[in-house]
Amino acid sequence: MLERIFDMFVQGDGSLERSDGGMGLGLALVERLVIGHGGAVHARSDGPGSGSELVVQLPRAQEGSARVDTRAPSEEASSATPSGPVVLVEDQADNREMLRLILEQRGVEVLEAGDGEEGVALILRTTPAAAVVDIGLPRIDGFEVARRVRAELGDAVRLIALTGYGMREDRERALAAGFDSHLVKPVDVADLEAALGG
Repeated sequence: MLERIFDMFVQGDGSLERSDGGMGLGLALVERLVIGHGGAVHARSDGPGSGSELVVQLPRAQEGSARVDTRAPSEEASSATPSGPVVLVEDQADNREMLRLILEQRGVEVLEAGDGEEGVALILRTTPAAAVVDIGLPRIDGFEVARRVRAELGDAVRLIALTGYGMREDRERALAAGFDSHLVKPVDVADLEAALGG
């Protein structure tokens, strides 16, 4: 697996009875973040059952370089920020945390739900500016979340579908259920910002 470990959707155990969740995105995200900071990441192992070692190498900060970017967000970035909170409905805790951090870094207030029923209740209770809803949710799926929200709130909330499936029929089904936008995992941050900005 070492040659493919940083590829998207790659997982070591592909069996159906695999007990651990996840989509095989974690190490792909690690590699992108590390490379984005001018570094490199490597994996090594002595074989199955021997564990793995991952080494992250980052460049040393230059003397006197700023540690934190204290600049105010640009007007362009601010204009894409929703005018109210965003509800994030995602059952995978790692994916939910990653998306929450991305949104919070852009000044967005994020409210979270871990399944479809909880998501509908949260959206109806708070009437957020937007909701980013995973399609594959426990209890009720994202399509049903969209239908229930539209039945109660009409167009008051911008609904963004988030899914691992990106075929034309998947997009059409999401739009027919009431979503305004359809994004494919792993989501591109620029696409997410565009969807939130309307």
